[in-house]
Parts: sequence; C-alpha cells; structure tokens
Amino acid sequence: MVGQNRFAIANDGFTPADTSETPFILFRNPAGSGKLIRFIEMLTSNISSTDRLRFYRSPTITAVGSVINVNKIRPSGTITSIAQVYLNPTVSNVGFLVSTYIEGITGVSMVQRLLNELRFIEPGNDLLITTTQASAHIVNISAEWSEDSATV
Repeated sequence: MVGQNRFAIANDGFTPADTSETPFILFRNPAGSGKLIRFIEMLTSNISSTDRLRFYRSPTITAVGSVINVNKIRPSGTITSIAQVYLNPTVSNVGFLVSTYIEGITGVSMVQRLLNELRFIEPGNDLLITTTQASAHIVNISAEWSEDSATV
C-alpha cells in the first residue's frame, strides 16, 4: 500500500549546553534489520546564520540519549519502523565527517542538498548530526524517510 513504508520524526527542540560541537541527533539502522533507510527530506528550524550542522557516519556511541518517537506517515499503516532515533547522544568518537551544513540565513531551511550525500543508512550503520552555535539556543529538526528492502 502507498505510504506504508514511510516514517518521520520531529524533535521539540534541543539547546546545547555550550557553543562547542555537540552531538544532536543519532539515526540508527540496526544490524539485521534487512531494511535500507532512505531519507526523503530534512528540515531544520531556528537555525541562525552562524550555526553549523555536521553529519558523520560510523560514530562510536557510549550512550544513545533520549528516544525520539518515530511516527508513521500513514497513521493507519501496519508497518513499524526499524529506525532508532535519539536526541543528545554521548559519543567517544564522532566517526568520519560526510558533510557540513552552514546556514546562511536565520530561520527555516531545507537540508535537501545534503541528502544527496547522506541519502542512505544501511543495516548496522549510524548517522550522527552535531551542532555548533555561536550562542546557545534551541535548534529543531524534522526528517522523513522510507524503509525498503536492503537487497534492492
């Protein structure tokens, strides 16, 4: 059925403790899931012109943080997401940098361009998003993705 394999998250806001690079969101595709997470879009809000988001693959996680609920795009859908999403994880190593996003204006922005580089998370892999700010303030992010067979 249409939309059965599509999911989304939205966090209620995160304020880093300071202005240093801070782990923000962790997306995890569990080993053995048999599914490929494919991002459709990501939206950030309350980002200032000096904020920076960095995207890392293969971080070393020491504590996953707080669970962010994954929602079905189609509420009547019968498929449950395999994705695990967390706010404010603790890491011992951020992994390898895939991309950096620097907001040029204050407000709402689409991180669509980055999705070309970050489009997929394969089973057993993680994607870590960090934030660096000139002055600590709330940052929001929402994302939509689909989950399809990893053998496609």
